[in-house]
Amino acid sequence: IRYGHAMFMTYCLPCHGPDGKGDGLVGQVFELQPMDLTSDYVKGVSDGWIFGTITFGSFGIMPRYGYDMRPWERWDVVNYIRKVLEKPVTAKTTAERAAEIKEYFAKEKLKLNPKAGE
Repeated sequence: IRYGHAMFMTYCLPCHGPDGKGDGLVGQVFELQPMDLTSDYVKGVSDGWIFGTITFGSFGIMPRYGYDMRPWERWDVVNYIRKVLEKPVTAKTTAERAAEIKEYFAKEKLKLNPKAGE
């Protein structure tokens, strides 16, 4: 999960935003909003579909990352989406959501940013 988080922050956050809602700063300039990764639609697709979308891109907006990320890194992102982003969100603010994610990482004994020592 921690590597999936790191890969998500590098490759996905600019368009999908920190919570995967499709409201990242880069994504806001697109005519078509990036996919909400917490939507019922994404919850209903297979892990392989998400992996394939990361690998090959989608709809002419999402770039393909098959050449930028190793297969295991793409699977780590899929696991991060499923285990962290798709959890029911009770937070009402970004700060509360950040606290929820930090709490999850602490409970699982994971580091949010392994390089920075968090």
